[in-house]
Amino acid sequence: MDLGIASATDICDVALTVAARNVAKYELTECVQLLSGDLFEPLVPHLDVTQWDLIVCNPPYVSAAEYEALEKNVKDYEPELALRAGDDGLDIYRRIAAQIDQYLKPDGVLLLEIGYAQGPAVRELLEATELFAEVTVEKDANNNDRIVTAKRIAEA
Repeated sequence: MDLGIASATDICDVALTVAARNVAKYELTECVQLLSGDLFEPLVPHLDVTQWDLIVCNPPYVSAAEYEALEKNVKDYEPELALRAGDDGLDIYRRIAAQIDQYLKPDGVLLLEIGYAQGPAVRELLEATELFAEVTVEKDANNNDRIVTAKRIAEA
Protein backbone atom coordinates (compact mmCIF):
# COMPACT_ATOMS: atom_id res chain seq x y z
CA MET A 1 0.00 0.00 0.00
CA ASP A 2 1.42 3.40 -0.99
CA LEU A 3 0.92 5.83 1.86
CA GLY A 4 2.48 8.74 0.00
CA ILE A 5 4.86 11.23 1.48
CA ALA A 6 4.59 12.49 5.04
CA SER A 7 5.47 16.12 5.60
CA ALA A 8 7.03 17.26 8.87
CA THR A 9 7.49 20.90 9.80
CA ASP A 10 9.39 22.62 12.56
CA ILE A 11 10.30 26.22 13.24
CA CYS A 12 13.62 25.16 14.81
CA ASP A 13 16.48 24.30 12.47
CA VAL A 14 18.23 22.28 15.20
CA ALA A 15 15.13 20.10 15.58
CA LEU A 16 14.99 19.60 11.81
CA THR A 17 18.64 18.51 11.83
CA VAL A 18 17.85 15.86 14.45
CA ALA A 19 14.78 14.82 12.47
CA ALA A 20 16.87 14.51 9.29
CA ARG A 21 19.30 12.19 11.08
CA ASN A 22 16.38 10.03 12.24
CA VAL A 23 14.81 9.97 8.78
CA ALA A 24 18.12 8.78 7.32
CA LYS A 25 18.74 6.28 10.15
CA TYR A 26 15.37 4.61 9.61
CA GLU A 27 15.66 4.79 5.81
CA LEU A 28 12.60 7.01 5.40
CA THR A 29 14.03 9.56 2.98
CA GLU A 30 11.66 8.38 0.24
CA CYS A 31 8.56 8.96 2.34
CA VAL A 32 9.27 11.84 4.76
CA GLN A 33 9.75 15.44 3.67
CA LEU A 34 11.12 17.91 6.24
CA LEU A 35 10.13 21.56 5.90
CA SER A 36 11.28 24.57 7.89
CA GLY A 37 8.67 27.01 9.11
CA ASP A 38 5.90 27.85 11.54
CA LEU A 39 2.95 25.41 11.77
CA PHE A 40 1.22 25.14 8.38
CA GLU A 41 3.12 27.99 6.69
CA PRO A 42 5.79 25.84 4.97
CA LEU A 43 3.29 23.33 3.60
CA VAL A 44 1.46 25.44 1.05
CA PRO A 45 4.35 26.72 -1.09
CA HIS A 46 6.15 23.35 -1.14
CA LEU A 47 3.42 20.84 -1.85
CA ASP A 48 0.70 20.11 -4.38
CA VAL A 49 -1.46 18.74 -1.57
CA THR A 50 -3.50 21.29 0.35
CA GLN A 51 -5.37 19.06 2.82
CA TRP A 52 -4.37 16.00 4.81
CA ASP A 53 -6.10 12.94 6.26
CA LEU A 54 -4.02 13.06 9.44
CA ILE A 55 -2.29 15.94 11.19
CA VAL A 56 -0.15 15.21 14.24
CA CYS A 57 1.33 18.04 16.27
CA ASN A 58 3.46 18.35 19.39
CA PRO A 59 3.42 22.13 19.84
CA PRO A 60 4.84 24.18 22.69
CA TYR A 61 2.32 24.13 25.54
CA VAL A 62 4.05 25.40 28.66
CA SER A 63 2.46 28.43 30.34
CA ALA A 64 4.54 31.39 31.51
CA ALA A 65 4.21 30.33 35.16
CA GLU A 66 5.07 26.70 34.38
CA TYR A 67 8.12 27.83 32.41
CA GLU A 68 9.46 29.81 35.35
CA ALA A 69 9.05 26.74 37.58
CA LEU A 70 10.70 24.25 35.18
CA GLU A 71 13.75 22.40 36.39
CA LYS A 72 17.07 23.80 35.23
CA ASN A 73 17.92 20.64 33.27
CA VAL A 74 14.77 21.15 31.13
CA LYS A 75 15.32 24.90 30.61
CA ASP A 76 18.98 24.33 29.72
CA TYR A 77 18.19 21.45 27.35
CA GLU A 78 15.18 22.71 25.39
CA PRO A 79 14.94 26.07 23.60
CA GLU A 80 12.31 28.37 25.11
CA LEU A 81 10.63 28.52 21.69
CA ALA A 82 9.98 24.76 21.91
CA LEU A 83 8.31 25.03 25.31
CA ARG A 84 6.50 28.31 25.96
CA ALA A 85 3.12 29.09 24.46
CA GLY A 86 1.93 32.32 26.06
CA ASP A 87 0.55 33.12 29.46
CA ASP A 88 -1.78 30.11 29.62
CA GLY A 89 0.12 27.71 27.34
CA LEU A 90 -2.66 27.67 24.74
CA ASP A 91 -1.41 30.18 22.14
CA ILE A 92 -0.43 27.55 19.55
CA TYR A 93 -3.67 25.59 20.03
CA ARG A 94 -5.63 28.79 19.31
CA ARG A 95 -3.67 29.25 16.09
CA ILE A 96 -4.24 25.62 15.08
CA ALA A 97 -7.99 25.88 15.78
CA ALA A 98 -8.19 29.05 13.69
CA GLN A 99 -6.44 27.45 10.68
CA ILE A 100 -7.28 23.73 10.80
CA ASP A 101 -10.28 23.95 8.46
CA GLN A 102 -7.91 24.81 5.59
CA TYR A 103 -5.61 21.84 6.15
CA LEU A 104 -7.57 18.88 7.52
CA LYS A 105 -9.74 16.90 5.10
CA PRO A 106 -13.35 16.11 5.94
CA ASP A 107 -13.33 12.88 7.97
CA GLY A 108 -9.64 13.55 8.79
CA VAL A 109 -8.08 13.27 12.24
CA LEU A 110 -6.11 15.81 14.26
CA LEU A 111 -3.84 14.54 17.07
CA LEU A 112 -2.33 17.06 19.48
CA GLU A 113 0.02 16.49 22.38
CA ILE A 114 -1.09 18.65 25.30
CA GLY A 115 0.02 19.67 28.77
CA TYR A 116 -0.99 17.58 31.78
CA ALA A 117 -4.15 19.61 32.56
CA GLN A 118 -5.00 21.22 29.23
CA GLY A 119 -7.54 18.67 27.99
CA PRO A 120 -10.72 20.62 28.76
CA ALA A 121 -9.36 23.90 27.35
CA VAL A 122 -8.05 22.38 24.12
CA ARG A 123 -11.25 20.36 23.68
CA GLU A 124 -13.26 23.57 24.07
CA LEU A 125 -11.11 25.41 21.49
CA LEU A 126 -11.63 22.63 18.93
CA GLU A 127 -15.33 22.15 19.65
CA ALA A 128 -15.87 25.90 19.18
CA THR A 129 -14.76 25.54 15.54
CA GLU A 130 -17.79 23.28 14.90
CA LEU A 131 -15.59 21.25 12.53
CA PHE A 132 -15.33 18.08 14.59
CA ALA A 133 -17.72 15.18 15.09
CA GLU A 134 -15.76 13.97 18.08
CA VAL A 135 -13.06 15.42 20.34
CA THR A 136 -11.53 13.17 22.99
CA VAL A 137 -8.80 13.58 25.59
CA GLU A 138 -6.47 10.63 26.18
CA LYS A 139 -4.60 10.15 29.45
CA ASP A 140 -0.98 9.07 29.85
CA ALA A 141 0.30 6.33 32.17
CA ASN A 142 0.17 8.82 35.09
CA ASN A 143 -3.48 9.65 34.39
CA ASN A 144 -2.63 13.14 33.10
CA ASP A 145 -4.15 14.68 29.97
CA ARG A 146 -1.70 13.96 27.13
CA ILE A 147 -3.33 13.66 23.67
CA VAL A 148 -6.38 15.28 22.12
CA THR A 149 -7.90 13.39 19.19
CA ALA A 150 -10.35 15.30 17.00
CA LYS A 151 -12.18 13.63 14.10
CA ARG A 152 -13.43 16.09 11.53
CA ILE A 153 -17.01 15.89 10.35
CA ALA A 154 -17.33 14.08 7.02
CA GLU A 155 -18.80 16.00 4.09
CA ALA A 156 -22.47 15.28 3.55
